[in-house]
Amino acid sequence: MNPEKGSYTYQDYLQIPDEPGYRFEILDDTLEAYALRGENYALVALGCPGDRFAHSDFPGLDLDLDRVFHRPPVDEEAPS
Repeated sequence: MNPEKGSYTYQDYLQIPDEPGYRFEILDDTLEAYALRGENYALVALGCPGDRFAHSDFPGLDLDLDRVFHRPPVDEEAPS
């Protein structure tokens, strides 16, 4: 992730390191973050398009979820 870019994308999300004690999930248009609390993971943050995803458990992580979930239009016209 490059914080100098100003916004993060889905590709940036895919590069979030798998750190012990934390898990990230994308389900439909929702990004969920879990933190290990004792022996169980607890949901500590979630967001969907239109939100900014930031939480004190993840300092420096500030995702524009409109960009994370952006889906460019698909050209319906098939090439001949």
